Amino acid sequence: MIREDLPYDQAFNEVLDVVARRFEMDMISKDGGYGRTNWCYTWNDRGRYTEKYRTRVIFKFSNDWKKVDIKTEAEFGGEPRWIRGFDTRLLSTIKQDISGAVGRTVL
Repeated sequence: MIREDLPYDQAFNEVLDVVARRFEMDMISKDGGYGRTNWCYTWNDRGRYTEKYRTRVIFKFSNDWKKVDIKTEAEFGGEPRWIRGFDTRLLSTIKQDISGAVGRTVL
């Protein structure tokens, strides 16, 4: 959930900033509340390039702009066939970072 005192424009920019610190953006639609990164081939391999594993992040704001859903995708293998999966470490990290930037605090 997005903090109530945070306007949508600011929330979108904050989420985009968090994601773009680690990933190069592929698609951004502020009007649609959507962002998707390019595939990253270095996330889970201690910063070294690898051709066999890739990840990306997708975020989408709800129609009322009060929530943002975060999705991560991961694939293993390579051309011609990638095996789709997920990266729990990436999802946990990116969700925590985004929540810290735009989320509600619990007292």
